[in-house]
Amino acid sequence: MNLNDSRQPEQKLQTDAAIQNVALIAKTMEQERLAEEQRLLAGNRPIASSAPDKSEPGANSLTTLAPKRAQPKHKKPETFIAATPGGDKLVMRKKKSKKKAKKPA
Repeated sequence: MNLNDSRQPEQKLQTDAAIQNVALIAKTMEQERLAEEQRLLAGNRPIASSAPDKSEPGANSLTTLAPKRAQPKHKKPETFIAATPGGDKLVMRKKKSKKKAKKPA
């Protein structure tokens, strides 16, 4: 496709060279990234052990786990009244109950 290009031939050559350089750098970076990912994946592979496979969970009734201990029941803290600064007297006030007066019949 040939469009009207208003650039000078030198500018076009310079731009094409820069594009090729950037493409080469991008390809190199991608290869480095893929190599790094492969290296990391190789390090995360599980090591094959020569230990025998464990038997099924219900086959052996002996376990190495200790049974859970019962947690002690927590006591509720005693009620208290917060002292206010400068308050010498601690007075507990009961809420007044509202009773409806009975209407005489």
